[in-house]
Amino acid sequence: MATIRPRNGKYVAQVAKNDPRTSEKVRIARTFRLKSGALRWAQSVETDIERGIYKPPSSHSAGSSDILTPIQVGISTSLAPT
Repeated sequence: MATIRPRNGKYVAQVAKNDPRTSEKVRIARTFRLKSGALRWAQSVETDIERGIYKPPSSHSAGSSDILTPIQVGISTSLAPT
């Protein structure tokens, strides 16, 4: 079931539904600027869960090895004009 609630001038959509493939409760939330976007997203996620095609977002967080150094992205760190 989806819940949409206002928070700090935006809308938070929360979906909590049982995944038919794993029988686990799927809980996910996302913040939107417009209520219509929150409703559309919540309905889409619920439908995907019911069909068994929902893939949760990656829980991978950026670690120190994921942060690019200026050299890796080709940014010059020198202040001298070229």
